[in-house]
Amino acid sequence: MSLNFRQWREMSITEYPVVSEKYNKKVYENIVKDPQSGEYTLVQLTLKDVFDKCEGTNFEETIKRCVMKCVYTGCRLEREVSRVMDQYYEI
Repeated sequence: MSLNFRQWREMSITEYPVVSEKYNKKVYENIVKDPQSGEYTLVQLTLKDVFDKCEGTNFEETIKRCVMKCVYTGCRLEREVSRVMDQYYEI
């Protein structure tokens, strides 16, 4: 049985220290351009915010793979999340 994104999110928070430790901490910061207005905005996101943004989009699987890579390899979560969110914001 496979978990949907919400179930996976809850499981990852309770099972993986890298997720629970970073859940309410800033993991992404960048200046993004609003395609409609052309204005630049500073975006700062916690891991919770990243999960919220990705839920229901085609980025669900991408962010899951990113987090699991960090769980199993010990790589920096912020670096991996930045790669995904830069794609999300089309940077």
